[in-house]
Parts: sequence; structure tokens; C-alpha cells
Amino acid sequence: MENRTFQVEGMSCAACARTIEKVSRKVEGVKEANVNFATEKLTVSFDPSKMKINHLKKDIERAGYKILEEESIGEKEKKKENEIRGLKRRFIISAVFTVPLLVVAMGPMITSAIDPMMHPREFAVIQLLLVLPVMVVGRKYFIGGFRSLFKRSPNMDSLIAIGTSAAFLYSLFSVFKILQSGIYRHMYFESAGVILTLITLGKYFENLAKGRTSESIKKLMGLAPKTANVIKNEREIRIPIDEVKVSDVLVVRPGEKIPVDGEVIEGMTSVDESMLTGESIPVEKTPGSKIIGASINKNGSVKYRATRVGKDTAL
Repeated sequence: MENRTFQVEGMSCAACARTIEKVSRKVEGVKEANVNFATEKLTVSFDPSKMKINHLKKDIERAGYKILEEESIGEKEKKKENEIRGLKRRFIISAVFTVPLLVVAMGPMITSAIDPMMHPREFAVIQLLLVLPVMVVGRKYFIGGFRSLFKRSPNMDSLIAIGTSAAFLYSLFSVFKILQSGIYRHMYFESAGVILTLITLGKYFENLAKGRTSESIKKLMGLAPKTANVIKNEREIRIPIDEVKVSDVLVVRPGEKIPVDGEVIEGMTSVDESMLTGESIPVEKTPGSKIIGASINKNGSVKYRATRVGKDTAL
């Protein structure tokens, strides 16, 4: 069995993650599939003799999502920044039109100075003109929501699209009736506008929080050492950490950072794991003890066997 992790684009809620897991598990050769919605990553356990990566990508794309290529993952951060700026811009535009729309729609409940019965046509047209920009700015919810609905894998965007479309279409029908008869009818343009505006604000805060979390994780990753002392042919050599393989025997001296996860096979020491576990007291390590990469070796030299390297480490 082989494990691979892929970056997935297009998820908007936990239902999207479940859909991707369901689609992935149906691919021939896939034993297990798990999606981390927060990091937007799909981890697949599969039989390489049966499963083809291209088949997995095509099935996920048919479900409305996309697996990013290795070379494009480096651009993910820039895309996220652009997405956050785009959400902020969309929220501001939506709010500019939604606030006056709300005042016009709810005004008659606050003061009698605004009376839709006196000018029903003007009242209806003003609301229609105010809600149209909000609907255009929020078009991504309709595109993604209805696409997922038609693929029989509805998500949060589907609910938003159905609810706001129902409010808008009913209100649009009321506008036509008002223009024909001159008699006031109930409209719900403000409901569609407020829902889309608040959802956009929520998406903005969500992506902002994700960005800050990713930045913290990157700083944590930067604490890992860049090289490791490995015993090869009974000689100790220093190699880049990327070249360390599972089962390699490594040597760590006092004050050095532990390169990768592993198990102590010789020596005794205490290790500072506070950066990972929060435990301020150094943890004693003896032969058979597990040690975590990027933690700090305090006062003893040890030899240990690497058990997890690269993306598989605890860090």
C-alpha cells in the first residue's frame, strides 16, 4: 500500500470534504481516503498496481473539485491572499447596496414617512436595482451551489443558492405584478441581499483565520533543522534532511535539534518538546523511547532510527 497527499481546490464546507472522501473511496485500488477541510488536503491510501492517479483526479473533477498539480501548490499561498482580498472587496460592494436596500425594505416598519402604498412601483424598482449588484457579486455561490446540486452532492453553497434564488424570483414576480397593477405586494429582496452579504463576511473571516493559522504552521516548520548526521557504512556523515530515509540511523548531540521522528536505539538523554507539546519539563529518553523531529536534545548523545520522514513527521 502507498500513501499520497494531494492539495484540493474548491471546497467550501464540511459536506464538500465528505463528498471528496466518498468519490475517492469509489476509485478502484483506493483503500482509504481522508480529507482535512482546514488544510484542504486529501490523504489517500491505495494499491499502486490498481489505482491510477489520473483516474482519481478525473473523478474528483467530475464531482466539481480539483486536485492541484505539484508545481501549482507553491502558488497556493498567493491564491489564498488574492481570495481574501476578493472576499473583502465583494463584501464591501455587497454591503454598500444591502444597507440602503434594508433601509428601504424595512423603513415602513420603522416610520410612516416611508409608505410603499403611495408609490408601489418606485418602491419595487428601487429594491430590484439595489439587490441586482449583490446578486452579481455573489454569483460564485450560485455557480458552485447549483453545480454541486446537479451532481447530487449538495453543499452549503447549494443551500445558499436555493434560498436566495427563491427569495429573489418570488420578489421579481411581485415586481412584475406591481408594475402591471400598481398595487403593492410583498417582496423579499432584502432577505437575499442580507444572506449573501453576511455569508461573504463569514467567508472572509474564515479565510483570514486560515491564513493566520497557515503562517503560524510555516513558522513552526522553520524550526526544523536543515541537515542530519546519519551513519552510513559505519561512518557518520552530514546530509540534507530531505535525503533522510526511514530506518536510517541518526546521531544527535547535546544542544542539537532532532531532525526527524524516530526511536532511540542507543544512549540516554532528555528532550525539550515544549514547542510541540507545551510541556516545559524535558522528557527523559532511553532506548525504545519515541522522539519527535524538531524537538531539542538537551544533555546527552543518542543514536536513533528514523521512523517517519518528510511530510509524515509529527511536525
